[in-house]
Amino acid sequence: MTGKLRIIVSEPGYGNSTLSLQYAHDWCHRREKGQSYLKDVDILIRLPLGQLKVGEKVCAATKRLLLSKDVNLDKDDIESVIQSNASMILILDSFDEKLRGDNVDSDVTKSFSNSLFSKCKVVITTRYLPRYYSHSAKLIRLTGLDNKAQDEYVEKCLNKNNRLMIMRNLQKNPVIRDLCQVPLFFPILVQMSYDGTDFQNFKSITFFFEEMMKSLHNHKRKQDSNSQKFTSNENEHDKLGKLAYEALSGETRATWFEKEELRKRIGQSFYDQNVRVGILTEHKTNVTFHDKIFCEWYAARYIAKRLEKMKSEELTGIVQKKKPINVPYLYCFVCGLNSRAAGKLIEHMMKTEGGDKVAIMCSQELGDRPTSNGIMDIVKYLCSGTIKFERRQSERLQRCTAQILDIASKQGVC
Repeated sequence: MTGKLRIIVSEPGYGNSTLSLQYAHDWCHRREKGQSYLKDVDILIRLPLGQLKVGEKVCAATKRLLLSKDVNLDKDDIESVIQSNASMILILDSFDEKLRGDNVDSDVTKSFSNSLFSKCKVVITTRYLPRYYSHSAKLIRLTGLDNKAQDEYVEKCLNKNNRLMIMRNLQKNPVIRDLCQVPLFFPILVQMSYDGTDFQNFKSITFFFEEMMKSLHNHKRKQDSNSQKFTSNENEHDKLGKLAYEALSGETRATWFEKEELRKRIGQSFYDQNVRVGILTEHKTNVTFHDKIFCEWYAARYIAKRLEKMKSEELTGIVQKKKPINVPYLYCFVCGLNSRAAGKLIEHMMKTEGGDKVAIMCSQELGDRPTSNGIMDIVKYLCSGTIKFERRQSERLQRCTAQILDIASKQGVC
């Protein structure tokens, strides 16, 4: 690895955290054999920023989270090692879970400008870039699975006849075709297709996610010997939704919880069920959502049930605490789950930085009738300014933008 600072950026589900774990795995298991590209690195620290406490410094968190209690090093010793060791890599995973807003005094923020840990190499993974970062940093953007990668995966799993049938099924719907690029979703889509799911009528991300969650639970229910206990009710989902909503609204937006506290909040049975399905992942005494998208899904369910009764100031508070550009799936899910009241939420979203892009994607969630559910108000607002097509935009955003322009043209808006 060359360069002092690398920033790895990707959309949700594209594997930022998985890549950071792969760095650590290769260093631990292949370095001594000379097989790792990190073979010249003496020390590697991977710190999941979602587990940091409010105001906690990187060195203090390293001692608390990564070192055994019998290791006789304090945070000053750790800082000295980091500051002086040029053959060390510090991986700060999930920057977007650390901060609410852009707190310029934090350790993590200083690392973006190369003003902290100037000797060692630093790798930061994040969903989005802050306004400030060193322009000497090397930016890496994960773009997901291309057609070749998808074909290679399916070839390893299925025979030729099944491969052709499944890939045709996945490619005939543009919504599903976009989702095939997301590494988190593609294996699930292949399994759903193999089980006989017809994707022709999947018109939105929300509809896909609902069906995906059913598929995950049904698949595990068939495997689980305690299938008679493998049930849940809306009240349990609402408890997890409230917890997810609180997590995304909190000071750090952290989605890590203490096991015992989470069991008490949602119930032992529902907790065990979500761990077995893979929605929740256990780490020693803590537990987290397998991916932040699952946290956004449950938070969206909680908001959508209450959206119609929310006052304007409540909606403003939601948008301010959870900026649409940082959690786009959350807003898409809310609009898909409650399309009747989505218009007033989108109105607030479009007043925030980057909110217009998320509003464009949310428009896809509102159903087949382009003039209903306040869509025309959205179209008129967006067309009153400049609408850009950029190469770095996802295919989904480009396609949704094209749909907005098509509606505008047909309805005589522009």
